[in-house]
Formats: sequence, structure tokens, C-alpha cells
Amino acid sequence: MTARYPTRRGFVLAGVLALAACDSLKIDAKAEAVAKAAYVSLVQEDDAALIGMFEPAQRNPRAGAILPQMRALVPPRAAGAPLVPVPVLTNWKTFVGTGGTTLTLQHTYDYGDADIVVTSVLVPAQPKGDWWLRSFNINLTQSPPDTVAPQADNPKTPA
Repeated sequence: MTARYPTRRGFVLAGVLALAACDSLKIDAKAEAVAKAAYVSLVQEDDAALIGMFEPAQRNPRAGAILPQMRALVPPRAAGAPLVPVPVLTNWKTFVGTGGTTLTLQHTYDYGDADIVVTSVLVPAQPKGDWWLRSFNINLTQSPPDTVAPQADNPKTPA
């Protein structure tokens, strides 16, 4: 029995597969644009635009009813600050299964003492190349307020 070593052709094939895998790890720019636009629409109170980004099965009166409550979580902006801070993509994943493809993007918007973390689950739209929101969630995280620890009574030292 002879040992079999990888051939040059094997290395080339492995390199091509590695490059293809790296290309598939890129986030679709159109999907990310939809996720960012959804949060801007929420903050700008453009509910019709936001609901229009949902997949058709999600476009119903209940979807619009929850938007004011979601908007109430958004911290007030500081004087002179942009309407929406620049988002940072903090997490993402793609799932491909028998039910189709979903792309989950998580963006963080830094408001100083508070962050809004937006999780958008997107599905391919028809026509191909576009994306619809299947799920749109926001979470508020705030820094604890600065507090002064209570001072303990100092016992008198014996004389």
C-alpha cells in the first residue's frame, strides 16, 4: 500500500473551493440596505415604507400597530446629532434549508449612553435580487446611571 500525497491539481482545487467559500460569505449589499432602511423608516415614522419592506404575508394591521411601541424605545438624539447614528454590523448569519434562504443581520446604533440593537431577518423577494423583511426586532441597552455609593458610618476609633 502506497501513501497518497496531494497533487498540484488537488491543491489548486482546494484553493478554488476556498475562494468560492469566501465569496459566499459576503453579505448581499441589497439585503443590508433593506435592513438599514427599515430602521431609518421606523425612526422617521414612515410606517408605510417600513411595512412595504415586509414580505407580503407580514403586511397586516397588526404589523403597523406595534411600530409606535418600537419607536418609543429609540433614545432621543443629542442636539446636533444625526437622526440615526451610523450603524455597525455586529452579527450576521445565513441559513439555507428546504424552506428557502434566510439572512439575519444585526446592526448596533450607538446613542452614547444607550445602544439600539436591530435584528433583521430577510428572505429573497420576487423578483430575484431584492429582499423582504420577515422579522424586524429592536432591543435597547442602556448604561446604568452614575450613582454614588452610600457612605457607611465611620465608627469612632477608641481613644
